[in-house]
Amino acid sequence: EVVLAIGALPTRALPGVSPAALASGAYAIDAWHDLAPSQAPEHVLVIGTALSAIDVLLTAAQRWPHAQLTAISRHGRLPRLHAPGVLAPFEGTDALLARLASRTEVAYWLRCLREAAQETGAEWRAVIDGLRAATPRLWQSLDAHQRRRFLRHLKPLWDIARHRVPRETASKIDALRDSGRLRVSAARLAEVDVGD
Repeated sequence: EVVLAIGALPTRALPGVSPAALASGAYAIDAWHDLAPSQAPEHVLVIGTALSAIDVLLTAAQRWPHAQLTAISRHGRLPRLHAPGVLAPFEGTDALLARLASRTEVAYWLRCLREAAQETGAEWRAVIDGLRAATPRLWQSLDAHQRRRFLRHLKPLWDIARHRVPRETASKIDALRDSGRLRVSAARLAEVDVGD
């Protein structure tokens, strides 16, 4: 057996980004190092709506108080909130794992997660957190077809439920949306180029 533990891969431009857009400096490959245009932008587009995008949006909002902000992703969903307090551990993890192991169909798994929360009265976040240690094993049990189905249809739902945002952070994002400075949309990126 071989394990390649190479860490995070370096950032790179998305497909469809023109050489002119890259050369212009208007497209930031790495938002933490390249987010420093020579003049304050009027509009900032963030591609993605997950936790890193939330951080970039809040940083851009503070750095450029007059800039309009837009965040896009395929589904246009923001991360769900953390629970307001400490969650009681989910007691039904073993039974849930046995149900999930009985059928390796991602649609069935989603239904099982919902039913586990309803049947036990557990908070949905506790159910998700209860599976944390088992998710690599569950993923490995899927065949290539089911993995593709998960990545295409359910990964965005899993990501916003599993990788949640603190309530204070969500309040800041809500304030930006309520003020009209931030728009979050479902969209696909076709190309990025420099305008005339």
